[in-house]
Amino acid sequence: MADASVFAAFLALMDDHAHPVGSQYVTFEDDDPADLFGGEWVKLEDVFVLASGKRDAGARGGAEEVALAAAHMPAHKHTSPQHTHSFSATTAVAGAHFHRAKMPWGRDWVSGHEQWTANSSKEFSDWRLTTEEAGAHAHSVSGTTRASAAASTGSAGAGQAHDNMPPYVVRHVWERRA
Repeated sequence: MADASVFAAFLALMDDHAHPVGSQYVTFEDDDPADLFGGEWVKLEDVFVLASGKRDAGARGGAEEVALAAAHMPAHKHTSPQHTHSFSATTAVAGAHFHRAKMPWGRDWVSGHEQWTANSSKEFSDWRLTTEEAGAHAHSVSGTTRASAAASTGSAGAGQAHDNMPPYVVRHVWERRA
């Protein structure tokens, strides 16, 4: 019996040396390492381990979500080159019809010629120009518009760095070379 208790003490001592306080155990299994090695273990969740260097061991930081501000975007602008648009349209052929147009303020057609008249209206007169009735016909309109120069928005962004690290826990990491 004494041999069994000595052997158990030897295994406990070996576990303490193989997994001392402060060591980490990494596995794919969800088993509590206390069941394998004894001791008290705390499961790290929702963080990654960052090797010490610029940051001290034990430091914590980072954020799961970071909203970018304009200052974090690279400086840029949007441009549109010089370009043209063409258009054309034709109305359907309608039956015989005539056309009416409101005349600009103070202007009227009388006896076949233009004549200015005193009128109290500020935008359009009550006088209307009416063409004579014509046979069935269609109307066509076409044209081209052109942007004479390239267009550009103002610059945006400043390219400043922002924190893009998830939550982390810093640990010392040593590598034996010899």
